[in-house]
Amino acid sequence: MPALIPISGRSAAIIARQDCILAGIGCVARILDVYAALDGAVTAHYEVTTHPEIFDGVRLHKGQSVAVIQHNARVILSCERVILNFLQRMSGIATLTRKSSRRCRAPRRAFSTRARPPPGLRVIDKNAVRCGWRTKSSPRPL
Repeated sequence: MPALIPISGRSAAIIARQDCILAGIGCVARILDVYAALDGAVTAHYEVTTHPEIFDGVRLHKGQSVAVIQHNARVILSCERVILNFLQRMSGIATLTRKSSRRCRAPRRAFSTRARPPPGLRVIDKNAVRCGWRTKSSPRPL
């Protein structure tokens, strides 16, 4: 694969495909860090650029840019599926949590009580529930 893809710097944009609540934007940089630690050939450092108004728990609209990743093409292509899987899973949980929090009239607490989350994803799922739960200071719900 390295022989087919040029090593020169490239960029990739992450774009929302539907209206949702964003969760997991911090995973992008962490996944790139883990990949760099596992792959000894990575010498360049990545850059993840987001708009200041884009953070976990914010409402996104279809077609809105979430982040731009600048790194060499080989690393971006190697990590893209993992990054998108984490963002899709966490944003999906946050969106469904926000929709259910709208149904609660009185102040309630949210619990992430799934008995068997996939191995290693319990903390991530609980964080996504926190991002999606609507509080008084939260942005407008879906």
